[in-house]
Amino acid sequence: MKEYRGEVLRARYDEHRIDVTVFERMQSLLRDVPRIFSPLKGGIEEIQEIYRRIPYDSYRWLDTGDAGEYLSAQGIKLARQPLLYIDGFFLIPTVKKTSLFYHIESDHFVKILHPLSLKDRIVSALVDRGYHLYNLSRRLNRINIGVPDIMAYGYITRGRRVFFIMDRIKGESLYPVMVGDRTMPLDIYYNVIDKVIRLHREGYWFGDFRLSHVFVHEGEVTGIVDIDSIKKNFPFRINNLAKDIAGFNHPRLPLSSTQRQDIFSYYIEQMDIKRKDRFYSLLRHYTRRRWDRS
Repeated sequence: MKEYRGEVLRARYDEHRIDVTVFERMQSLLRDVPRIFSPLKGGIEEIQEIYRRIPYDSYRWLDTGDAGEYLSAQGIKLARQPLLYIDGFFLIPTVKKTSLFYHIESDHFVKILHPLSLKDRIVSALVDRGYHLYNLSRRLNRINIGVPDIMAYGYITRGRRVFFIMDRIKGESLYPVMVGDRTMPLDIYYNVIDKVIRLHREGYWFGDFRLSHVFVHEGEVTGIVDIDSIKKNFPFRINNLAKDIAGFNHPRLPLSSTQRQDIFSYYIEQMDIKRKDRFYSLLRHYTRRRWDRS
């Protein structure tokens, strides 16, 4: 891994997989917007408003049609909405604890983590989170879980906000496919559960598992994004496993109650869970808590 040291950011990167010009573009992108380094209460809307107010020559708004056509050509499906395009980067809508950019030329995503809570700020100060995520990516991909492959990581000098650069996972999000296509083979659902089982057997849980994080291409599960939400399940807690399965158990999934039950039984058998009644009780609890408010 080579090292990059700039005015705005520091990074370590695989020189065979990423060009240093990406960091130079990022420096230009971030230098003029100091508030992007701080927690953003309004999420993407606040970032967009910041960019509207600054005299920046290389940004423009693409309306719904142009943005959708531009990204669809790359195989990226997003909700129909205007997107901010800044000097080769798209600002992608996400939650307020992260900023997500798509770099067109390299076909990579750049994710910046904003530590919103006191716990997050303490962890950021004590742990090299970028290095941890890089190693986690390599480890999970070796066992074919299929998380984004991280080829660079580092931090922004102001506030030491962690960022990492990752490959784009091929395919499209499973959520619109699953809830809108009732002819999908049942094998797909088992393929998703198999990915979850592999992760759980390694002693991790997804933390924020949802169908929109699972990607499929030509009938195959190609990967699961949101690697920064993955947590170590230590000490072992069956609650965390049930939370992940509840994230899969979307009420609009085109599955019968018998098919759902078969999938859950398969998971329990593969994980060798002894306290089956306890697991089902937790699954019902977390499913209600997760989906009754949606």
